[in-house]
Amino acid sequence: MKNALIVAGGTWQVPIITFFRNKGYTIYVVDPYVFSDGSKLADVHVQCDVRAVYDILQKVKGIKFDIVASDQSDISVTNVAIIAEQLRLKGNSPESTQNFVNKFLMRTLAQRLKLPIPAFAKASKYEDVTEFIKTHSLPVIIKPADSQSSRGVFKIDDKNIGDMPKLFAECLSFSNCGYSVVEGFVPGIELTVEGFASGGKHRTLAISSKKHFRTAIASSLEYPPVNIPDSILAKVEQANDTFVENTGLNFGITHAEYMVVPETGEVNLIEIACRGGGSLISSNITNWVAGVNNYEMYYTCLTGGTVDVKSLPVRKRNAILHFFEFGEGKVQSITGIDEVKAIKGVDFIKMFFKEGDTLSNASDDRSRQGMVIIFADSKTELDNTLQQVCNTIKVKFA
Repeated sequence: MKNALIVAGGTWQVPIITFFRNKGYTIYVVDPYVFSDGSKLADVHVQCDVRAVYDILQKVKGIKFDIVASDQSDISVTNVAIIAEQLRLKGNSPESTQNFVNKFLMRTLAQRLKLPIPAFAKASKYEDVTEFIKTHSLPVIIKPADSQSSRGVFKIDDKNIGDMPKLFAECLSFSNCGYSVVEGFVPGIELTVEGFASGGKHRTLAISSKKHFRTAIASSLEYPPVNIPDSILAKVEQANDTFVENTGLNFGITHAEYMVVPETGEVNLIEIACRGGGSLISSNITNWVAGVNNYEMYYTCLTGGTVDVKSLPVRKRNAILHFFEFGEGKVQSITGIDEVKAIKGVDFIKMFFKEGDTLSNASDDRSRQGMVIIFADSKTELDNTLQQVCNTIKVKFA
């Protein structure tokens, strides 16, 4: 009997749970919630806060595991590394993962590697932000040093500077390590970058251009990126691979964000994580766009193998991850979902609300209203399919 311990059981963990189940593993899922999507799929539910690593180890004491893994969850990354170390399983060192999980350490390493990043500082208290503004001027971005899903991220400018004490307090409340990061605001186009590391090497696999509803809240990711010169994409790939290859990461899926200015060629690293992109990016989208299977490569590494990432044949097929925002109010009816599922190229669609719910516009990535993933063989086909999807779904408010 083979046992796999999966840390975190939210919606976006379902693909990796399903993957290991299909490999013949008995699945133990660590999650605090009895009715989370992952917990319901588990053979054994380990009911525990995913951040409480020593509680987890106590609850699984005496069980022989072959694999410990996670994917689309930042807060699980370092604890997976600690558990792997304690259980003598294949994994990454906790120190290497902190270069990804902690945004201050991430920026410090990028600075040491002379990679392009915005000016930044650690912010433990409100006065640290005001001092940074004196030196670097507005606007600035404040963000928790180690949170996820864009929670607690705020742009501070002339319009909301009076609210900064309240915004900083909210920002700090999402930080597990007790401090935040303040950095200069970088204008431009945001790119998301997916990759895989193995054997001390890293390969960038897929890049998207990102649009936003509001600061830090994505409205769509389109692959390949739209109207970005190849010279800039090459700079992004080089920076991305250089960073990961200097973190000490043994292996794993990566997900990064860069800001670029096509007119000047400027590139700035904003964030990078050693886990897959959420909303099914690592499990579904990268596989289609690049033509490689993230989970099969991850499995190879977890079972003691190595992937020659530099020789992977990487494709650049068209895809979009589109998030819906229908408006605000009490939902009377939703129609068109079944019709959309039948449209050629629609890989996945899900609404995060039901009839009778009261909708508000998203305040972070977790509070978006719904999403669709579309695959296509051309940019024209992608655009036409998205338009068809948007024309088909109707949400009526009471």
